[in-house]
Amino acid sequence: MLVVYIHGNGNKVRADLLKRQWDQALFGHDAGEDSRMAYWAPLLHTDPLPDPEFDEIERLAPEATEAAPAPAVPGALEAYARGMSYTAAALVDSEQAVQGADGVVMPEVLPLPRAARIRIFEQVVRVTVKDVHAYFFRGFAEAMRDVLRRTIADIDTPFVLVAHSLGSIIAYDVLREAAGQGMDVPLLVTVGSPLGVREVQDLITNPLRVPPGVGAWLNASDLRDIVALDHTVRDDYEPAGRITDLIVANASANHHGIREYLAAGPVRRTILQTLSPPVERVPLETTPSPPAPPQAVTVGRDGPNWTITIAMTPGTEEEWTGSLALVAGGPHGPVERAYDVSLPGAAPSIGD
Repeated sequence: MLVVYIHGNGNKVRADLLKRQWDQALFGHDAGEDSRMAYWAPLLHTDPLPDPEFDEIERLAPEATEAAPAPAVPGALEAYARGMSYTAAALVDSEQAVQGADGVVMPEVLPLPRAARIRIFEQVVRVTVKDVHAYFFRGFAEAMRDVLRRTIADIDTPFVLVAHSLGSIIAYDVLREAAGQGMDVPLLVTVGSPLGVREVQDLITNPLRVPPGVGAWLNASDLRDIVALDHTVRDDYEPAGRITDLIVANASANHHGIREYLAAGPVRRTILQTLSPPVERVPLETTPSPPAPPQAVTVGRDGPNWTITIAMTPGTEEEWTGSLALVAGGPHGPVERAYDVSLPGAAPSIGD
């Protein structure tokens, strides 16, 4: 089964390298033709990032003295941008408080000063707002969706779709289209997704439903991922029974990195199990061996002037059949008698 990726916010490295990096995080090797990347970054960025920088969203924001005036945030996204900024500030302040308590260092947090941590999250907010704004308000939505449409257009078999960040919005809208409803997607995976955010939900395809062609939807995020902000979708989309929300640990500096999401145990296992379901073990048909030829049992007893001989073979599992011969002396010579006999139970014997 094929896996299709669609990347998220920000500029990226060239398409083939980006796909290999996602493959490496998920499979541990280049998946070749078993994976595809819906690569829409050139729509907003003239040149890819230089190898092997990977992702614009992982860069530090410029120092305050270097920063240009912040672009205006459209009203429809203002609450989302404010929520990301407030959550980032709370995270950084919490980290600083814990790290300052008796020398304790929070796990998975880089030992960076507060200003550097703030710049990391500022970059996430800046890039996210810029690209989400371009999708919803600058006329790029159709072109971005068309990249995914063309990536999956020739697939006529089931495939897994893995979407990160803004890519999850694109994937959702495409799968809700009439053409997308005919796709067979046993598993949709969204990671670091803003599909749970009310301001985003107001702008995507409504009513909020699991796309018809999707068998199961796995939505995973780190609680510190400010892009996700609202970490559940199960309470908003119907039917809820086809959705699983997972909280996972993402150890990247901004807790939004795609490689860390793909390598997270529950995410990785679910994808790999869907791509390669367990093989049903069918018992081999065997031809029963022919029964061994019956073994005759002969027992006898001699007396002063007589002999008894029983010759038997197994007939059924519970019965022996055969003959009994009696030879006895008499006043006029030996007397011989023969009888057909059937004995139940075990092999015959002659007692005293």
